Amino acid sequence: MNNWILATRPWSLPASFVPALIAFAYAFWSVKSGITYPGGMGWHEPLSSWSVPSWLLGIFAVCGAVIFQIAGNLISDYYDFNHGVDRAGTFGSSRMLVNGVFTPRQILNFGLTALAIGIFIGMLTFLFAGPHILWIGSLGVTGTYFYYILKYHALGDLCIFIIFGILVPLGVTYSMTSTLDWHIVAVTAPIGLLIVNILHANNTRDIRDDGKASITTQAMLLGLKCSKYKYVVYTILAYAGILACHRSDRRPEHKVHVFGSLDRPPRSHQIPRFNDCPVSHRIRTHPNPRHRCQHHHPHPLKHRPLTFGLLIVQLIRYLTVLRKRLRALIFKKRQP
Repeated sequence: MNNWILATRPWSLPASFVPALIAFAYAFWSVKSGITYPGGMGWHEPLSSWSVPSWLLGIFAVCGAVIFQIAGNLISDYYDFNHGVDRAGTFGSSRMLVNGVFTPRQILNFGLTALAIGIFIGMLTFLFAGPHILWIGSLGVTGTYFYYILKYHALGDLCIFIIFGILVPLGVTYSMTSTLDWHIVAVTAPIGLLIVNILHANNTRDIRDDGKASITTQAMLLGLKCSKYKYVVYTILAYAGILACHRSDRRPEHKVHVFGSLDRPPRSHQIPRFNDCPVSHRIRTHPNPRHRCQHHHPHPLKHRPLTFGLLIVQLIRYLTVLRKRLRALIFKKRQP
């Protein structure tokens, strides 16, 4: 049972859970802040009769986002193994296929089962939320299954940003409110950039190995030096985006609180030293793929998206309570 869990790469699941959780909190913040939605729990009936978003549909949507990522991880592992991207002496994936724990057919069937469960959850949400779930879910399913093709043609970073920075939060808020609130994209785009940085850092680490598999990632096109510049630029844009959110009344004022998730700057010699290290030594030092990723990752990104996202959620909750108390205090002073 433990191997089946490891095959899903559970340490990577905050990439889908955190944007979904932010969208979940944002939907309630919007209502508490006086923002009304023109729909209701069901698209066939007026939403104005509902005073709060549907938390039940929100939970379904959050679970669906995580399940879709599980499906994507498994399907990606299957195709990476078949195309020689994941092989003995390389890194990434769950290592279950490379180590012979499961057969490729078992991993593919596992991934297709998870994908079917995610589609089933999406159809249930469609029945109660509205028709826009169809195109959001269709794009999500397409990106989940065919991600490996986009990755092999240097489009993996763009695909990840669209899925986790736009589709996941948009789908969660729509499931809860039956309204396409595009303001959520401004809130979750910064976390999307940090998630892209995880993928980009992994691809930067694997430049040499991926080149032997005859694929092309964006890190390979940029080269080692420019890849590190891209990583830094995306990190700066992510935190700058949060500072810009306070200019709109429909967005929570995240401000400087999220800077508590900043890590130390990456060391410039870290990636070359990792690439020059003998493969046998790297594997012998860290046989567990999760520990190996944490220790040899070219950039310290293990906790940043999770901490970053949870700080945003906590701040949304804090601002909701603070605004309510300020309104009560002002109303009390105005009374004769």
